[in-house]
Amino acid sequence: MSPAAAAPRDARAVTAQVFEAQVALLYERSSTSLPASTAAMAAATALFLLVDPSPTLFVWNAAMVVIALWRWLLVRAWRRAVAAGPVDHERWSQWYVLGGALNGLAWGLGGAMLHPHGAPQAEAALAIFVVGMGTAGLAPLAPVRQAYPSFVICMVVPYATSLLLGGGPEHLFSGLGLIVFLVAMLMVSRSNTDLIEDSLRLRFENDDLVRDLTAARASTEAVNEGLRREVEQ
Repeated sequence: MSPAAAAPRDARAVTAQVFEAQVALLYERSSTSLPASTAAMAAATALFLLVDPSPTLFVWNAAMVVIALWRWLLVRAWRRAVAAGPVDHERWSQWYVLGGALNGLAWGLGGAMLHPHGAPQAEAALAIFVVGMGTAGLAPLAPVRQAYPSFVICMVVPYATSLLLGGGPEHLFSGLGLIVFLVAMLMVSRSNTDLIEDSLRLRFENDDLVRDLTAARASTEAVNEGLRREVEQ
């Protein structure tokens, strides 16, 4: 087979390696993102308890606990699967993206349903929670392209929509500000994912180059050794 014919296959192999490394990195970063998300949920629950301990709060909190437990179990299952042998990275990526989207949707719907109208300080605190979660989620979810957009869109859109429809100029401006925040974070997320993909691709291509050079050096040394023996004879 000619080098030109082999190149596309090599490119596909590198692309597959890059994606597998991206998924592995996504699960690796969950060791910090999941505890942080759980802590934020506890803090938000405490805030809502002080403002309005309604039955809706307990339903939201129960849903958040279920989603958090499911995501913890997913990470544990991934680690066991990886230890057991080859895994379907595409399927595991989809499961993780789904978990992130459900987490974001729970935050967004929670903000919309539990918004503390008439309590400016609590409203500001809730907005800080949403923006903080949207910002903090970027680093752990950036490795896979669909992961962060699924999370942040599901989180921001319901909450921003409730603000835009909630009446009052302060809510209108807050909702528009969240939309601007969403667009900006999506742009940053795309750049971060591109950077991760490029870095991983360069690493694997360099690994291939090192292997080729090592093999070429070994072959050259073998030829030189053969020539030396022939000359000595």
